[in-house]
Amino acid sequence: MDLSNTPLQLILDRIPSGASAELLDRMGDLLRKELASPTSETGLLVEAAYSALQQVPGSLVCAGRVCSLLGVMNHYYRAARPEAGLAPAHDAVAIARELGDPIWLCKALKCLAMILADTRDIPSAIKCCAEAIEIARQLNDVTQESALWLNAGVANYYSAHYADAVACYQKAIELAADRPDTQGIRQSALSNIAVAALHLGDVGRGLNAIRQVIHESEVPESAAELLMQAHHEHHYTRLLLEVGLVEQARARAQLAKDAAARSHSPRAD
Repeated sequence: MDLSNTPLQLILDRIPSGASAELLDRMGDLLRKELASPTSETGLLVEAAYSALQQVPGSLVCAGRVCSLLGVMNHYYRAARPEAGLAPAHDAVAIARELGDPIWLCKALKCLAMILADTRDIPSAIKCCAEAIEIARQLNDVTQESALWLNAGVANYYSAHYADAVACYQKAIELAADRPDTQGIRQSALSNIAVAALHLGDVGRGLNAIRQVIHESEVPESAAELLMQAHHEHHYTRLLLEVGLVEQARARAQLAKDAAARSHSPRAD
């Protein structure tokens, strides 16, 4: 596959001999756009981007480098290859610390926490969340703090600490409130409460939570929205089966399968 004329590849070709903050800023922007609308070439471009980033001199510390590394990490996360995302996530945190920018450090820690939880390094994930929550509070960034509580809940869920997970999800919902930019976080937290409630034997609470999500959800359009719909419907299916509503569960399971197929996401498997 010839990638030589893509805008991102043209930038990558200049990195080994002429890396600069401006070039890395451009690289980060192009990676974001590529990941927002992935194609069959995206995986190869991200691999090439990471290879180029590894050739950047250690003395070049800039936001574009952090942004690009987080883009690489997010690609591996979405591709259900979290182990491959660990190194770029750790590098992003280290460079953000050296940069001294709390906004980028908070973002990098949030991403590292996400990938650590996915690889089941739960203590490290929760430690990252705790540090990032403190930074988000200092920045008065409610959106980031809400997302971080959601991530902390996922980490607790993976370690089977379901009550602690629900407490984290509730905190995320409390912070999200009615803010337009946090409704995705709120809905994810409610959906996660639903499945955690199933483990806690509180099926009624779980059904109330997931029905609220389904009622509030808009028609999904992007791959990310379709993936979220697949998760919501999967959780609803499990809860319906728990109370013996087999026919309703079968219908919801089909909706989950349809959304998963349309998302084309490995994380929907």
